Amino acid sequence: MADAKYWTAQCASHGLVKVKQKTMPTTCKEEIQCGKRSFRRCGNALTEQLDVTEKVTNALGLARQLAVLENS
Repeated sequence: MADAKYWTAQCASHGLVKVKQKTMPTTCKEEIQCGKRSFRRCGNALTEQLDVTEKVTNALGLARQLAVLENS
């Protein structure tokens, strides 16, 4: 996913949801446990989608720089 963006959105059941995908998310993909061994996707509509790609990439770049400094 080279072109993937980072999103935060609001789900009625799960609250704040973090998503990594190319397009703006419309439904919640969090897994719900239905039985002892069965799971399903939530599927609720997401609201308040916010593109946070720039913030995440800046934070990841800073973390990489700190790791390089610690190893040298």
